[in-house]
Amino acid sequence: MAQSETEARMEAWKRAYEQLNDCSMQQFMLVKDAAGYDEQLLSQVERLSAQKTELQREIERIQDLLEREVGADRVKDFFQRHIRDLAESARLLTFETARKIELMMLSKGSELGGMKARRKAFQAYSGMDYDDQVAMYFDEKK
Repeated sequence: MAQSETEARMEAWKRAYEQLNDCSMQQFMLVKDAAGYDEQLLSQVERLSAQKTELQREIERIQDLLEREVGADRVKDFFQRHIRDLAESARLLTFETARKIELMMLSKGSELGGMKARRKAFQAYSGMDYDDQVAMYFDEKK
């Protein structure tokens, strides 16, 4: 394998990590200031997640090729010098995005739980006029 091809592959590996970091930043920016759970927002985050999955596959493919071409030690050295900070940034952004989405989901769950409690209270105080009543039939033979 020619040296220039290997260097080009290493640069492609680095660019893939840069793109991964960019996708992670876009996800984070989407949810950072979000007021709450939003289907459109989560759809955009999901689309970016699919892009990240493809990038991760490409990163692994390039890394496998590089390890076969130049050895794991040289790949590790290149990673430490040129890629580690990008990878760490992408990891942290992904963690923060996941945390924010989890908080949004918990908030939505609390809202739903609160609605359920209010509904039960309303049923308890509204009597028979409430249209969500369930008729019960008893078998007199038993």
